[in-house]
Amino acid sequence: MRVLILTNIPSPYRVDFFNLLGREVNLTVLYERRYAADRDRNWLEKDAQTFNEIYLSGVKVGADASAGIEWLKYISKRDYDILGILGYSSPTSILAITYCRLMKIPYFLSSDGAFVKPDHFWRDKLKRFLIGGAQAWLCTGRHTSEYLRNYGARPERTFIFPFSSVKVTDIRQNRATEMEKEELKNEISITEEKIVLAIGQFINRKGFDVLLKAGQFVESGVGIYIVGGDPIPDYLRLKKDLMLEHVHFIRFMDAEELAKYYQAADVFVLPTREDVWGLVINEAMAYGLPVITTDRCGAGIELIENGVNGYIVPLDDEKALAAAINKVLDDDELRGSMAAANITKIQKYTLETMAERHLEIFNKILVS
Repeated sequence: MRVLILTNIPSPYRVDFFNLLGREVNLTVLYERRYAADRDRNWLEKDAQTFNEIYLSGVKVGADASAGIEWLKYISKRDYDILGILGYSSPTSILAITYCRLMKIPYFLSSDGAFVKPDHFWRDKLKRFLIGGAQAWLCTGRHTSEYLRNYGARPERTFIFPFSSVKVTDIRQNRATEMEKEELKNEISITEEKIVLAIGQFINRKGFDVLLKAGQFVESGVGIYIVGGDPIPDYLRLKKDLMLEHVHFIRFMDAEELAKYYQAADVFVLPTREDVWGLVINEAMAYGLPVITTDRCGAGIELIENGVNGYIVPLDDEKALAAAINKVLDDDELRGSMAAANITKIQKYTLETMAERHLEIFNKILVS
């Protein structure tokens, strides 16, 4: 099966996914850009081992998109069985979708996540044009499926796949023991009895200011560790004004270093104001961490069940966030059951199951 995919950048998890998919199909991936401007380039260490990768020329737009037409010589050949366009918002993808619609070239459209919200009249029309003309639609869950259907996707041609950045080998069979935690804490100089972990860019959308405010209400002996680089002035000001000595800002680190924090932690928090998915949720689950996030996190909505493997809290509510953190940290039995639930659940959300599901979908697309 010959598959051609157009996407923006070679994110590490995407390259891992493409390498798995490339074992089963003849895969060529067209990238708009080599890296995102707002990401650490050291993350881009993944190689294309089983698929062909082509970097397109074009004018850089925003952090990770481009405007160009070099894709034309690959799409116009039609020497593929399936054409996929991952995303529809960059100038390049808009041009490619428009061309495919005009030339009646079948393609599937894939979306990592989205939330339905009011649109300006012309923006709504543009989305209906870009989304509605696909042959099939691939998405990460029921909320994204609803979003796509809102703009013209047909339910019978909309397929959900398990979205992940986690490999089967990344999943711990059991959460770290207390002895393992203590050894790790000593190694990375953590002194607090219990650990809250958060990971993400220090930008307003991630909601770490809410976590800082929640820190006022978290019980003593709890350290809050936020991994995301150099903190912005607003965060430093909040920490000082609220006297949050137990809050620690940690630089970006590689996967091996980050694993120590995941294993030493007791609960993972993503207080996001909007993440269409949030792959750190998958990663935290793979380490057996209870997860607390908001109702504006795609992964949270799809993967977290209140009281079973974590909690979903209201947006911008520091007291609700603190209450959920305290509830998890106060109950060893609850943490254990949530850890087990997450380790079990994440088995179905791996890069391997993501690749397998895509192959199933491709076969359905070909025969229908």
